[in-house]
Amino acid sequence: MGDGSSCPLDQGNAELRGRASRFAQPAGLRVVAAGEGGTGLANSPAMALQNTPCSWISIVTLAVAATGLLGCNLLTGADDLVLSGAAQSPGDGPDGMGGQGVGATGAGATGSGGSGADQGGETGAPTGPMASTEGVTITDIVVYQSVARPIMQGGSTTSSAIPIVANRDALIRVFYSADGGYNGQPVTARLSFGASSPIEQVETPVGSSSEGTLASTINFAVPAAQMQSGMTYRVDLLQPVDQVSSDNPAARFPTAEGSFEAIPAQVAGNLTITLVPVQYNGDGSGRLPDTSATQLQRYADLFFGMYPVSGIDVQVRSQPLSWGSTVAAGGNGWSELLNAVADLRSSDGAASNNYYYGIFEPADSFSAYCSGGCVAGLGFVGGPSDSWAHAAIGLGYSGDMAVETAVHELGHNHGREHAPCGVSGDPAYPYPGASIGVYGYDLVHGQLYNPSQFVDMMSYCNPTWISDHNFKAIFDRVKFVNGAQIYTPPELQNRSYERVMVNPDGSLTWLAPIVLSRPPIGDATATTVATVNGPELVTGALIRYDHIDGGVLFIPPTAQPMAPQRAVSAMVDGKWLATGP
Repeated sequence: MGDGSSCPLDQGNAELRGRASRFAQPAGLRVVAAGEGGTGLANSPAMALQNTPCSWISIVTLAVAATGLLGCNLLTGADDLVLSGAAQSPGDGPDGMGGQGVGATGAGATGSGGSGADQGGETGAPTGPMASTEGVTITDIVVYQSVARPIMQGGSTTSSAIPIVANRDALIRVFYSADGGYNGQPVTARLSFGASSPIEQVETPVGSSSEGTLASTINFAVPAAQMQSGMTYRVDLLQPVDQVSSDNPAARFPTAEGSFEAIPAQVAGNLTITLVPVQYNGDGSGRLPDTSATQLQRYADLFFGMYPVSGIDVQVRSQPLSWGSTVAAGGNGWSELLNAVADLRSSDGAASNNYYYGIFEPADSFSAYCSGGCVAGLGFVGGPSDSWAHAAIGLGYSGDMAVETAVHELGHNHGREHAPCGVSGDPAYPYPGASIGVYGYDLVHGQLYNPSQFVDMMSYCNPTWISDHNFKAIFDRVKFVNGAQIYTPPELQNRSYERVMVNPDGSLTWLAPIVLSRPPIGDATATTVATVNGPELVTGALIRYDHIDGGVLFIPPTAQPMAPQRAVSAMVDGKWLATGP
């Protein structure tokens, strides 16, 4: 699979889209135990860990806090994680590395943004009267919160369908060109936000900006507190008046003195991920997955880096899920474990924006489990109001592979199909080869990702980042889940549903009934149920698995009681599937 091809398995299209990109190990982690007090890691440019008591869950909440970014090849691209037994091998890293970047702030984190991209400028802006710099033209202004989103191009405000996320850190890059009229003296770059205090830094423009090189632009690290809905901004490149002979409107935007333009930031909210440790007894070992502070930080970093949210809370359920059945590398047993995690989420009464992710180690090591190819993750692709289906599972070994799998699987939970590279997928995906389409930017590690080198996280190819296409789609889903007021008629609330598992081989297996607060949204499926008065046709809802065929079919209440010996048949993908008692 080093060429990014898919990994065919015996059942369906089960596959891991694994990657072996390498992260630096964050330092300065501190666990605040229950009852100890404190608010996380104080006065430190690192990540915060907080352990908060709860009635049913011991929460280790990882919020990405203000990070002084190290900014030198902290993340390198890599070839596919090999699932056929061959060794992993690193690939070429992204271009445009170097310098520092923006810090990232998650919900509940201490601190604000990072220090910004270092352009080698001087410290301390000049005092006294200032005027717009001669010989320098602002050409573009772009907001980066995971992907590039222009707000000004060629001197004019530009619109875009790509959202700007309120209450999330941002890097605002000011692109410029300097000509012979520029005197070469330091310039005070000022980013103003309405009535709040501006951000200023001293720069010395050189030549023209290039998107692939951070050091070629004027970069403002904007903390989440300033990225607000309804915000306005302006940019000025200034020098002392005694260095300027004539006004240069091109060195400011908007060009009218004292005017501001809008930044259309929108509120999406936070994302909570509850990691469910699965105590694996399928081989009698009782193994537990890696939930160390270092591993949890990997989850927090990558989810925050890619997902269009204000903050990421990574929690660990205090009570592991004991699992005594075999979960085989070839796919057998995966759907049963996934269903159990989804039912656990429902019984725990988790909030709609809390996604359960079961992690487990079905062998002593990843290489032992996947030496001949393996499934490494499975989740549901449900509707936005299908809280029961906000669940997925994946291998829980140490390192980046487990984290990258989680990011992919929860992408499916957010309704995303595969990006078509190494696998068929989303017919609406706009870029060939699953390219990310526009430059990406990692707020945690301060790195750019070139769309000619990186592919979308929902593909089976590597190396990956998130595309603007999926950034927008996940934003829309998060915004809906966090803010939608869904009206459900009283007669459809808190109903009991019969369920059958549609197995990859086409067989049906009865599951325990479940009570849902609102009707499930899935593929409408013609279903015939045996009742005491004969067959009754109803419309079931099939919530599908993402990497293998099948899913869970929810059967609404029938007009007549079900027959004592239960039987059901369902039209799935053009075939009638049936089961008896």
